[in-house]
Amino acid sequence: MNQEPKNTALPEAPGQIEQNPEEAAIRANEEAELRAEEAAALAAQEPVSLADSVRVLSPGQMVAKRFFRSKLSMVGLVTLLVLFVFSFIGPLFGFLPFIWGETEMDTSPGKIVITEKPISYTDPVTGENYTAYSVSEQQLSVNIKGAPSSTHLLGTDDMTYDVFSRLMYGGRVSLTIGFVVVILETLLGVILGGLAGYFGKWVDQLVMRVVDIFYCIPTLPLMLIISFMLDSIGIEDRAKLFVMMALLTLLGWAGTARLVRGQILYLREQEYMLAAEANGLPVWRKIFNHLLPNVIPQLIVTMTLGLGSIILTEATLGYLGLGLPAKYATWGNMINVVSGQNGLEYLKDYPNLWVPPGICIILAVLAFNFIGDGLRDAFDPKSKR
Repeated sequence: MNQEPKNTALPEAPGQIEQNPEEAAIRANEEAELRAEEAAALAAQEPVSLADSVRVLSPGQMVAKRFFRSKLSMVGLVTLLVLFVFSFIGPLFGFLPFIWGETEMDTSPGKIVITEKPISYTDPVTGENYTAYSVSEQQLSVNIKGAPSSTHLLGTDDMTYDVFSRLMYGGRVSLTIGFVVVILETLLGVILGGLAGYFGKWVDQLVMRVVDIFYCIPTLPLMLIISFMLDSIGIEDRAKLFVMMALLTLLGWAGTARLVRGQILYLREQEYMLAAEANGLPVWRKIFNHLLPNVIPQLIVTMTLGLGSIILTEATLGYLGLGLPAKYATWGNMINVVSGQNGLEYLKDYPNLWVPPGICIILAVLAFNFIGDGLRDAFDPKSKR
């Protein structure tokens, strides 16, 4: 008996199951998001290239980074900027009541001076000795040695000049002398030291013997003699300042020349100088393109450290009365008040006349030394910090 085969159908594959179009779209979006997350995870596991993880710094950027990382260098730089703003921009605010001219005198009535005069006598009856005092009051016609006030922040000196304002003008002179002298003596030292180091032979012998002679000259006694000579022939005022800068330059270039000579003697034997010689480069290109750029870092450090010494030298000369006349303010001749006949009186009773310029000198010298130390460490190729 024939039987009809049963109609048995295979189950449909999952992909063949009919779906709602909305559910299909949602599932497609979920699969796309899952693939994107997997791709991002794989990308995160790939090694990062060296170019993407390392920043290449130029030599100048490395020097700047080392310099600005030093806290003492930043302290010195900020202090120096404050002194420059105080000295060169401060006098421009002359409309303020406590900003006076450099030689502007305060002719207003001054303080009242009380004078006590002792009078001794003997009582004719008892024979005992007594001492009485005659007290008198006198108001000064001008404001000499005035106390600090709203119009004179640091008082006035013995010529009725405002001490606070003269600090500004004194800073102009002292800082200008320092920079001009250092730049001039560096230029002179670079020229003579470069010639001695590059050409050698009799040029080196001649320049170095001149350097030895200048090292033997006693600077301070020579400045004393020249100062008396200038006073005797009537050279005063600003002309004396230029003569002093010229003398400091003439007596200070020897150290720079010796430094440059030593550096060039070392650098001219390097391989790149031999290559320049083989390529037939002229002398001026070898000096200015290859030698001097490699000496500049040492020169910058030397100049920065030398600025403090020049300011101290100017202050010493001003203290000894060898600088500008008293009517022109410098930090050196402002502290000169404690060196005269009434020096002890000024030292005890009028600290407002000599303490502020002394503080300015200390701050300026420390600032230049801090900056010089920071530059020396920044230019050091062996520094790892």
